[in-house]
Amino acid sequence: MGPTAANATIPLGITGTREMTFAAVPDLNLFEREVLVAPDAEGTLGVVERPLDTRGARILLDTYLVGDSRESAIAADLLQERADAL
Repeated sequence: MGPTAANATIPLGITGTREMTFAAVPDLNLFEREVLVAPDAEGTLGVVERPLDTRGARILLDTYLVGDSRESAIAADLLQERADAL
């Protein structure tokens, strides 16, 4: 689905253009009832069900995996710094 369809329901914080954006929601069934989940012209949003997890390492890993190239590179550097500090 496209991010425009979901933006009113979940805060995506999308700036600029991206190939793909991912969002996590605590209850995918509830999300699907509130938002029309259907393919559209934008079709660049993936939504996964996962409990809210605000641990720094989880945020950095998610950013590394699904961020744009700049975000991913920054997250990789921060993850490496934390691993080296262990």
